[in-house]
Amino acid sequence: MRLFTAIDLPDGFRNEVAGLQAPSALDARWTDPAQFHVTLRFIGDALEREGLSPDDRDYTPHVTLARVGDTAPETVHAFLRTADVPSFPAFQADRFVLYESTLTSDGAVYDPQAIYPLNG
Repeated sequence: MRLFTAIDLPDGFRNEVAGLQAPSALDARWTDPAQFHVTLRFIGDALEREGLSPDDRDYTPHVTLARVGDTAPETVHAFLRTADVPSFPAFQADRFVLYESTLTSDGAVYDPQAIYPLNG
């Protein structure tokens, strides 16, 4: 069971982020905008661990727009250099979600396992 915590994007923000996807410009597996989220922490394969060890990678908040697979790094870098990336406004999260990630032939599917409200 692959688990991670995340904050879902508000619908309007999700639509703006989806505008960055360019399937005709880059050979990649593009993420369904309904699956967009800001990853907080990847917990990993919980069934192969004793307890839930903390992720030892540096925290890098991100929204996965696509998975590039075997696409040459130079091609990805060229796409990123020419992409018109706007500045997005901040938004306030009212909850975070524990997701299970299931890898399928069509890409990852994220199923919420628990929702934790953020009070304040």
